[in-house]
Amino acid sequence: MPAPLYVHLPSGGTLPALGPAPFIALVIADNVVMDDWRDDVCERLAGSGCRYLVAWGQDCVGWAHAMGKSAGENMIVTAAVEDEPLAEAMWFAVHETHHPAVTLEGLVIVHVTPRARRDEIHFQFHSAAMREKPGI
Repeated sequence: MPAPLYVHLPSGGTLPALGPAPFIALVIADNVVMDDWRDDVCERLAGSGCRYLVAWGQDCVGWAHAMGKSAGENMIVTAAVEDEPLAEAMWFAVHETHHPAVTLEGLVIVHVTPRARRDEIHFQFHSAAMREKPGI
């Protein structure tokens, strides 16, 4: 799998177009957001080619449910990683995400936070993804 694309998405912001390839989205939600906005982001993710959503952080279950509602005719698998460190969600996104109908070709990290932390998140991601299994 190629290196993940990092997308900083402040609450209320617009998710950029991500491309048609079937991909995994790892949503890192650092803050609680409005339901309508979260639903819009999930619809845009589904329309861009997300076929597996891993949600971690604030209201991660809400993100998984919103993505399920946004699937339309597409089969989108969702997972909410609750009560686990971020490293566990990152490891899961790399090693445990499999779709029964399509080959997942990439990973997009959607970081819902007021301040971008691209370098920090990439470092954490690569450290977690390289482990055989997180020792957490």
